[in-house]
Amino acid sequence: MIDTISRCFHGPRRKAAEKWGCWIWLRHDLHQELHDKNKELDRMIERACQERFEELYGHEKFMEVFGKSYL
Repeated sequence: MIDTISRCFHGPRRKAAEKWGCWIWLRHDLHQELHDKNKELDRMIERACQERFEELYGHEKFMEVFGKSYL
């Protein structure tokens, strides 16, 4: 069951993630893993979000908005 939202980028990039729709639905247990600092899961989500963003808007726009590549 998918029951929680997680932003793909956090910290100083959180507002941009919200503005550009960079969030995903997660099961509660996976969302909890992110809070428990599962870096591997966090990086996997960041890469997937960047790839999808770039499919829609291109790499240059991603770098303009987020200023950092996760690939």
